[in-house]
This record gives sequence, structure tokens and C-alpha cells, in this order.
Amino acid sequence: MEGNNTTGNIIKELRREKRLKMYELGEIIGVSKSCISNYESGYNIPSRANLIKLSEYFDVNMDFLLGKTKLRDRFINYVIGMKVPIYEENDIDSIVNSNESKMIGVIDIPKFSDVDDDLKQTFSIKVTDGFMTMAGIDVGSYIIAIKGEDIFNGKVSVVAYDGKIYVCRVHICDDKITIIPDSHDRTYLPIQVDKKEVTILGKVRKVINNVN
Repeated sequence: MEGNNTTGNIIKELRREKRLKMYELGEIIGVSKSCISNYESGYNIPSRANLIKLSEYFDVNMDFLLGKTKLRDRFINYVIGMKVPIYEENDIDSIVNSNESKMIGVIDIPKFSDVDDDLKQTFSIKVTDGFMTMAGIDVGSYIIAIKGEDIFNGKVSVVAYDGKIYVCRVHICDDKITIIPDSHDRTYLPIQVDKKEVTILGKVRKVINNVN
């Protein structure tokens, strides 16, 4: 009997994004074409070893492969016990200065293993636009971000420009930074500006839906 096909559908989508045939993906991770077919149809679930191979090849985290999160970033690692302050949309000053008196709430989440208990390192905001829907960040989602400037090209980040906060992908080249949408709505366009005009607020590490 066919089982839960969430993982299979995700593998199929990732394979098609790479324009790979089933046998080609099988060769990459060391299994047969029929094995890939069984994964995608939901008859079999990849072993942990093969999940790791798929995660590394597609550059996504295993929770994404298993359908537990919509955020792809492979380098998500968290353990139990953390409270994250929620700030108003576009309250840039409060985020930069970690002004806990301006918090509008707190989210309880698992704790990232590389972050200590200092709330000043983390923040959350509610997403109110469709700038990143293809990355699984929908209107009404809450993003959890780690403060700091060590962001990488192409990764989901939080930046402020011209009085507005953007949850986006970024590309930094010399003195320019491009704020890049990843949206089903093609009216959202990349914004390229001088790097000095942009405040880098942090890296997105988790997306949470259904916050009460």
C-alpha cells in the first residue's frame, strides 16, 4: 500500500528543478532508477544515509525533505528551549537595538544549538507580503532570525532598506547589494542598491506558521 508521499513529492520537485532524470539522480546518490521511483511514489522512504546524500546534493535540510518545514536552508540545527521576541513589522530601531520594551510578543521555539540564551541575538517578525512564497515563507508566517552580518549570497536573510524590512535572498558584490525576491508573484522584482544604504539585520533560521 502506498504510504505518506510528502517526502516523495519533495524529492520529485527537487529532481525536476535540477532537470534530472530518475536514473541520473540514482547515480548521484548510489541507488537504482527503480529505487528513486519508489521514493517518489511513496512506496519507500529513503534511509537516513540516503536522506543525508539527498540533503547534501540538493542543499536542503532533512526536515525539509521530510515535509516538517518549508525552509530549505541545510544548516538549520536546533535543540530544546528558547524564547524569541516578536517585533512590529518594520520596527527597525527596536530590532537593531534589541529593545525588549517594544516587543509585541514572544514565540517559544526549539533553541538553536549555536546560540546562547541571550534574546538580543534573535528576533521574529510577521511576514505581511508575498516576497518569498517560493521559499515557503507565506503571508502570515513568522520568521525567526539570528542577528549578525555573516550572511551568504543566496541565503534567506533579513535586511532593512529605505525604512522597510525585507525577508529576502541577497547577493553582495563589491559595494552593491541586491535584494532578491523568491516569489510566485512576478511583480516582485530585485532591488539593487549601494551596500551602505542597507542594514543587514540577520539570517533567517526558521519559519513558523500557525502562531496563536
